[in-house]
Amino acid sequence: MGETGTSIAQTARDLGINDGTLANGVKKDRLARGEAAAAGGVSEDERTELTRSRPENAELALGRAVLTRSVVLREHDVPHAAACRALGASVFWFDK
Repeated sequence: MGETGTSIAQTARDLGINDGTLANGVKKDRLARGEAAAAGGVSEDERTELTRSRPENAELALGRAVLTRSVVLREHDVPHAAACRALGASVFWFDK
C-alpha cells in the first residue's frame, strides 16, 4: 500500500479494521489528491466541474436545437405563427 509496499488487506489486518473500509478510504484519498485522474479516474475538482457544467450544457443543447429547428422552418417557408407553435416560442421571440 503506497509507501510501505504492503497490501491493503495486510495493512487492514495490522490495524484491526475491515479491508473494504480501508480500501474505500484509500480510494477517496487518492481521488481527493487527483491521483485517480492519472489512472483514468476523475478527481474531486473534475467531479465538481462536471456537476456545475451539466445544467449549462443542457441549456446550450436546448438552444442549439431551437436554432436548428428555426433554420429548417425558415428554409421551408413555414408561416410565422406555425413556426412559433413548432418551436414552442412566442410570436414576438421568433422574428418574421
